[in-house]
Amino acid sequence: MPNEKDYKLLDNIEEDIMQELKDSDGYLNIGGQTAKGDRDIYFACKDFRKPSNVFFKILQNYSNAFEIEYDIYKDNTGSRLRDLKTTNEEGQLLT
Repeated sequence: MPNEKDYKLLDNIEEDIMQELKDSDGYLNIGGQTAKGDRDIYFACKDFRKPSNVFFKILQNYSNAFEIEYDIYKDNTGSRLRDLKTTNEEGQLLT
């Protein structure tokens, strides 16, 4: 598991995402987990444009603290975001 400082920063990142992608606007946080050096966050979204812009901004704001990756998948139910990798500034995977 991440140390307390990294865990708090990961929570801040997730909160930043939640402030931009509100469930009332069609962006539902459907779950997540922190394990084996990764924090995965899953959203069901009505479109992909806004989530793509939000994650681009997250990458710009937090890439100095963590290695951040995201994927957007489109299926019959909408778009989903996932994969927030948790590697600290020393390059160590956090578990």
